Parts: sequence; structure tokens; C-alpha cells
Amino acid sequence: MKRIISLVTVLTFLASTAMAQIVPPKIEGITKGTPAPYDGVLLNMPAAAKILVEEKYSASEYELRLGFHLEEQAARFRKEIDLLNVTIDNMATTNQLVLDLRDKEITRLQDLVLRESNDYSTLWASGGIVVGVAATIAMFFLVQEVSQ
Repeated sequence: MKRIISLVTVLTFLASTAMAQIVPPKIEGITKGTPAPYDGVLLNMPAAAKILVEEKYSASEYELRLGFHLEEQAARFRKEIDLLNVTIDNMATTNQLVLDLRDKEITRLQDLVLRESNDYSTLWASGGIVVGVAATIAMFFLVQEVSQ
């Protein structure tokens, strides 16, 4: 049963497409009073000329619009690139200033360290004398306490 239904459907489809006629579009010039050869819209010469001109110039208009939008996008990208280049230059300048400041601080600290003497013998001697005197006084009081 299914085979019969599918066969009838296919045959019906093939028969309907075989009977259909494809009519190409035509523009035909006629004079006043002459019957038209087909059903459709009849255009006078100015209307037909307008359609033909619009078709001819629509491609030019499209190209102009496309060119305009491409130039507009290119200008937007150039602006963004210029802004990024300015940012890069600014960051490079800031970085260089920070590096110069760091180098000056390192030089200043090195000079400060080199100016100071590494000879601490006077401090050691002074410290030894202070500790010795303190120890002597402490021993004196300790001996005095023990003897009493």
C-alpha cells in the first residue's frame, strides 16, 4: 500500500512539473492601440528608462557606499592605532624616567656607603673600656657585700 501511494505521489509530481511552463521576462515595445502579447505590466519609455538607469547606477551607488564605509572604518582604525602608539610612547617615557631615578638612587646610596668608614676600632675600644669599668664597679660592690 505504501509503495502504491509513493508511486502515485511521484508520478503526480513529475506530471505537474512537466506541464508547467517557464516564461522568461520580456520587455517589448508596442505602439498605442496594439494589443499586448502577454499579461503583465506595460511600461512607457520614461518608466522603462528610469528602471534601467536605476539598475545601472545602483551598482555605482553600492560601490560608493562601500568605499565610504571602508574609509570610515580605516579612519577609525588609524585613530585607534595612533592612540595606542601614543600610549606606548608615554609608557616608554615613564619607564625610562623610573629607571633613571632608580639608577640615581643606587649611585647616591653607593656614594653614601663608600663615604662612611668601615673602621670600627674606636667603637670597640670605647665599648671595651665602658664594659671593663662597669665590670670593675660591679665586682667591687659584690666583694664588699660578700665581706660584710
